[in-house]
Amino acid sequence: MNIMYKTLLIIILMSISSLNDPVQAEIRNTSTMYMIEDNLGKLFYCNLSAKTPILEEEGLLEVEADSYHFEGLSVAPNGDIYVINNSGKSILYKIFRDQLDGSATTNVKLTLVGDTGIEADTADEICSLKFNGNTLYGIGKRNNTVIKINPKTAEVTKVVTLKSDKKLRVDGFTFGSDGVAYFLRNRSSDSEIWRIKSLKTGEIELVVIIKGASGAETLGRHPNGYLYVSNPRTLYKVNPRTKTVSEIMQHEFDLEGMDFWSRRTLVNPPSRR
Repeated sequence: MNIMYKTLLIIILMSISSLNDPVQAEIRNTSTMYMIEDNLGKLFYCNLSAKTPILEEEGLLEVEADSYHFEGLSVAPNGDIYVINNSGKSILYKIFRDQLDGSATTNVKLTLVGDTGIEADTADEICSLKFNGNTLYGIGKRNNTVIKINPKTAEVTKVVTLKSDKKLRVDGFTFGSDGVAYFLRNRSSDSEIWRIKSLKTGEIELVVIIKGASGAETLGRHPNGYLYVSNPRTLYKVNPRTKTVSEIMQHEFDLEGMDFWSRRTLVNPPSRR
């Protein structure tokens, strides 16, 4: 076969191959913010990458309990959500990922994990939850103590007592992109974000004061490294490195817990033939 025929054959084979190959799919990182509204007993979500982010209702939390006071929320690596109900005791519940359908008309069922053995409405009350990898952490409202919680049994193990001359009121807790822990301190007129320099020694340092953010009770970390804080009026974005604060949106919800679920999704997936 001479060179001309060989070249023509190659062109034909390449053309057939291009017709059969699907369009290349783009893999994109997607993050959804989840929050609990305590007064309404509802789960909300928000896509912060939207042109105009809004809080959207996922549904009413369906729990087998005489009363509820939800405070902590954290998303496990597999997308399941864990929450604390501080009614009588700090009780751990789980929301399976397949319970979430994005529809406000369907309830969100909570599955009981267990009793942590910690009394609610005390200094020991668990006010916030956060996964760091597969390990679930919590923090006390006024006892300056970080704990680990077994996500299968709700058994609690003490990690460290924060080094402070006074009992700090804590309302939020998270881990930064560098693995360092942060907590939110609610003040009468402002709110403060503190860094826990070591979970072995309990040493802490003030990172930033959010002026005018009184009543803030939620702290979460987006995969982009920013920290997010909310009080019943405003959602704030905080850069822990530069200590800058910006307002993201206004709202009217009593948000008591916040965390992000991140996953890789296909954009323009190949069509099936």
